[in-house]
Amino acid sequence: METSSSLDMATSSSIASETSISSSAEVTPNSKANLLDYAAKKDTLKRDIYGYYPPTSKEGIAAMKEAGVSSVIATPWACGYLSDTTGLNYANSLLEAGLNDFPYTGSRDAINQSDLFSPAWLKTQENLEGVYVIDEPLPSDIPALANQVSAFNATLPGKTFLTCVLDPGGTALSGWTKGVTYPEYLDSYCTNVLDALDPSCPKILLGDTYPLQYVNGNNLISAHHLYTIGLWGSLAKERGYRANSCIMADDAIIFKTPTLASLRFQINSLFACGIENYTLFTVDTPPSGTEEYRKAMWQNGATTSIYPLIQKVNAESQAYSYVMLQFTWDGVKGFLPLTLDSTYSGEKTALENLSTTGHEETTYDFSTSAIFEEVETETPILLSHFTDRAGNEAFYVMNYSQPSHSSSDFVTLLFQGVNRALVYRNGEENDLPLSGGSLSLSLNNGEGAFILPYKN
Repeated sequence: METSSSLDMATSSSIASETSISSSAEVTPNSKANLLDYAAKKDTLKRDIYGYYPPTSKEGIAAMKEAGVSSVIATPWACGYLSDTTGLNYANSLLEAGLNDFPYTGSRDAINQSDLFSPAWLKTQENLEGVYVIDEPLPSDIPALANQVSAFNATLPGKTFLTCVLDPGGTALSGWTKGVTYPEYLDSYCTNVLDALDPSCPKILLGDTYPLQYVNGNNLISAHHLYTIGLWGSLAKERGYRANSCIMADDAIIFKTPTLASLRFQINSLFACGIENYTLFTVDTPPSGTEEYRKAMWQNGATTSIYPLIQKVNAESQAYSYVMLQFTWDGVKGFLPLTLDSTYSGEKTALENLSTTGHEETTYDFSTSAIFEEVETETPILLSHFTDRAGNEAFYVMNYSQPSHSSSDFVTLLFQGVNRALVYRNGEENDLPLSGGSLSLSLNNGEGAFILPYKN
């Protein structure tokens, strides 16, 4: 049973009747003997952390590497185009530093070129991970993208055809095709572009959506944040993609200077929604034009106060990625405490919208778990379910409260048939005893934990 208020039920009693595990149901808890040797993949299984708008200097590239970036989306303002010598020279600079490269085609209009992937160096460049084909395609761009897929398959088999899709806010843009809904846009992109790629090509669904906004002196949570990443995570699971989402890593427009809490908030929400990898937007500070950029982790040839925060959260994300990445995300569900202060209305709306994606992964039914019994929470939370190849169950819990709130609240998970839990939190592992199967965690706003219960 789930004693906190789940978002598809009005009262805790109705939830209990929906999800109670029958006493006659067979219980097959995780056991220590059945856990995988997760550490065997410690050196080989890592998250992808992309860097958008990278620095060009040797010092900037080294700092990017040291911050934990693995691949670079080389935007043209800094690094040239596919057909430019600067594109090849920059790829070689990244190669020397041990970083992979996604050179950019150069513009939205480039997708109409018949020889887009013709530069010879693309076929021989050792660290070419793929091509960044277009930034934020509109519905009207998808036919041209689809027309490029056959040339890409023939020219660059095994490489990544990468774009960054819009979030639902894109439907308000002047160039949006009237009458096209956001799910229709995504389905068209997935069907005509990603699904048409050669089987040897990694199929990556990359998008950008930013939850924590600061408008007119107020801290806000985007109402469509969870809906968006829940939809991306569900599509990735259903279609066999790898999902990646940008996180706001600079001080820009309506976004405040990142803090450790705000970065953790963004990353933990991605992990809870089945998105394993992320992109830093941005590494270097872009020139301000139609948008205002004040400070990123690299500015004017040097690191800024944001840099050590990025370095820390990247290290936390990678510390036990080899454990979490051996589990498959099954789904997520939002829970609210039985009483909720009105100041959390933004969180409540975001959690409610999560359940409207039309995909069963975003209304996960925890009654199917053999070991989960109930959750009690003092704060809005996300709770996810994972399974590894041996059938072991794991859970991800996140305090989905914006960092501007001062609270830090307890979440209690009750399991049956287990007496210990491996808890991975902020880059640290703890093996904790469970009294009566109960695990209580005090989670700061935006914090999350990956939990692997087992019977010793």
